[in-house]
Amino acid sequence: MTETKESVFEMLSKIDVSNHVDVIKMKSGFNPKYVSWSWAWNYVKSHYPDTPTPKFEKFPEMVLKTHLQEYNTKFGKRYKKVVDSWEMTGRAVPYLTTTTGTMVTCTVHIDGNDYTESLYVMDNSNNA
Repeated sequence: MTETKESVFEMLSKIDVSNHVDVIKMKSGFNPKYVSWSWAWNYVKSHYPDTPTPKFEKFPEMVLKTHLQEYNTKFGKRYKKVVDSWEMTGRAVPYLTTTTGTMVTCTVHIDGNDYTESLYVMDNSNNA
């Protein structure tokens, strides 16, 4: 009889992380919940000790020139960042900056498989 090996996803998805969930308290609305990278990485390394350090994709660096533009809301004056121009520096950096936000792409190689995720960097209001 052949024994099927449990996949990395099957093994990791069974983990009860409820005692390791942190919450970012926002002033109003959505309160994002997450498991810290250090806890998750420690767990992966304890079960898959040969997992190498994750690789972050490199992108050409773009520097944005911006200014704050005032606008009115029913709650008073607010400000938004407006992009005036951009400049490529010629350096390679582990993040991608665009006029709509900054993104990070990371690949983790676990037990013979690559797992890649791209996520926007969020500010303290949970905006990209």
